[in-house]
Amino acid sequence: RPRPEGSERVKHSQDIAALSRRAVDGIEVPWANESVDADVLALRSSVTLAEQPLVTLARVQGERAYEAVDRAFAREPFPRDGQLRHTLALREDGTILADAYVTSEEDGGFLVLAEGADGPALRAHILGAGEPCEVTDLGQTHCVLTINGPFAWELLAEMEGPELIGFPYLTSYRPDERSVYARAGKTGEYGYDLVVPRERRDEVWDRGVEAGAALDLRCVGVGALWHAMLEAWFFNAFREGRERDVTPLELGLRWRLGMRRDFIGRDALLARRA
Repeated sequence: RPRPEGSERVKHSQDIAALSRRAVDGIEVPWANESVDADVLALRSSVTLAEQPLVTLARVQGERAYEAVDRAFAREPFPRDGQLRHTLALREDGTILADAYVTSEEDGGFLVLAEGADGPALRAHILGAGEPCEVTDLGQTHCVLTINGPFAWELLAEMEGPELIGFPYLTSYRPDERSVYARAGKTGEYGYDLVVPRERRDEVWDRGVEAGAALDLRCVGVGALWHAMLEAWFFNAFREGRERDVTPLELGLRWRLGMRRDFIGRDALLARRA
């Protein structure tokens, strides 16, 4: 609903401060407003805006970047810029280290958005693939905002222009050279993850709040996203992904495996399947 004439723009820090907090993996994250149910209702009926402090960002570069990413993750990456691969990072024993999206970049490198592993752990995993490459932890320079709901596409179109209405699922778009917008929601509704420089976080957040006023936008926390993920049968790396003796075989995630190629954890999965 439009705010009264003359009212001040809502600031990112105020919106986040209004949410309750909860510790996940030692990180305090924005969790919910007065109730998770009210937040989920907004996610299912209008559009929500949230911050994703649990998403780890890494950039992989170098002449052997493709080979490093191909071995570090359970599905082969797309070589073309703008396509997303939903995959997993596995330990040598086949258990899950992280839920990940991987997208290629114009310079031949790759951007990784991962949940379940922090920056050092993700970097060590990729370097552990044994291919010479450079892995940069983007956690200090970038953050992830996420838009979800049946009108998420309309909000993004208001923010970035109507040409984004046809933005296909599992593709990425670059509004500028330092930002990446990915259509990769896990809630069962339209969803977009916005990777933006930290110095632009407040600007992008406030632009989303202003554009979403007529759409009944609600600023929510991680609690609503996790609840919607559960309803939509999406894998949660911080819940079932924390079971140490569970692999993609038991979790029904074989579709995220490219078993005809070599990757970290493949031999353990083959032995377990046999």
